[in-house]
Amino acid sequence: MFSLTPYLVHRGCGQSFLIFAKSRIPPAQGMTIPRLELIAALISSGAIAYVHRHLQPLQLSENCPRILRSDSKVVLQWIANPGNHGRFVDNRHTEIRNNKLVCRYVPADDNLADAVSRRCSPRELLHHPLWWKGPLWLCKDPSEWPKRK
Repeated sequence: MFSLTPYLVHRGCGQSFLIFAKSRIPPAQGMTIPRLELIAALISSGAIAYVHRHLQPLQLSENCPRILRSDSKVVLQWIANPGNHGRFVDNRHTEIRNNKLVCRYVPADDNLADAVSRRCSPRELLHHPLWWKGPLWLCKDPSEWPKRK
């Protein structure tokens, strides 16, 4: 299962909010973990574009960076370095890049979208403050965000 959790960050008041969450069950066979992570990144990029489009009439999206975070270093490499990775990867790479996102690494422990795939129950998520607000560093200056190691 893979999931996405877009957050809206209000830097002025130092708060972030979960907008929605979405999960999908992957095909039964034939997909490597990096390809599944790439599909998750593709779905996430579409969700980010969707949120951005719907914030525009409210003038909330001006000067608002669209950041895709993944804990998959392979996927981040594929996105950062277009090339001959095969048709499957190249087609999804093109779709992701068309959404004009900044792609960043997130440590696996801070990747709250994975909470769903780790068998976290709805009751646990309901009372999980990080699920609703995101990792603590999300409201900090981007220079203080986790770096890829």
